[in-house]
Amino acid sequence: MRRLVIRNFGPIKEANLNFGRVNLITGLQSSGKSCILKTACYCTWVEKRLQLSQNMEEFKDSTSFIDKMMESQRIEDYIFEMEEDMWEY
Repeated sequence: MRRLVIRNFGPIKEANLNFGRVNLITGLQSSGKSCILKTACYCTWVEKRLQLSQNMEEFKDSTSFIDKMMESQRIEDYIFEMEEDMWEY
């Protein structure tokens, strides 16, 4: 994953991140560092899962990506406006 865009997730209104080989995320307490890392970790897992299975059926529904992330990361209270373009990767 080289790029991640996050909107309306936890304290993050909008973040546009370009990843390199080594990345450093800093910020004040409760500024969204953990939200960024949880999202990046989950997106990396999804990317690997899709590469291995070569099947997108699991994420075919418009909300299945977000639903599975909320379930695996236990972040129901972090997501605000449910939009299809909330995450881009």
